[in-house]
Amino acid sequence: MKNNIFLYAMLAMAFTLGACSDDDDESCEKDEVCEVEYSVCCSSGSDDDCTYVVDGTEYDSFEEASENFECAASAFPDEDKARAIQSLRDLTARAKANL
Repeated sequence: MKNNIFLYAMLAMAFTLGACSDDDDESCEKDEVCEVEYSVCCSSGSDDDCTYVVDGTEYDSFEEASENFECAASAFPDEDKARAIQSLRDLTARAKANL
């Protein structure tokens, strides 16, 4: 009987400690170009584990996010788009480095 209680206590403790692990750590970075906010959140060093939010819309890949970045409020939208894409690359690198 004592062995069963001990085993149940150990099982409960292992379950509790396992449930409290912090595997959902995420590193996020954000910026703004020509009044468009964008952010990058990564949960590992892989590009597959990053999400991108551009002007409130979430994308699963860098390519999608950069293709859909529009800078309509700018007098030089192409230059600002290029600057934003570079900044998105830099934010991705910083988010990965902070993990």
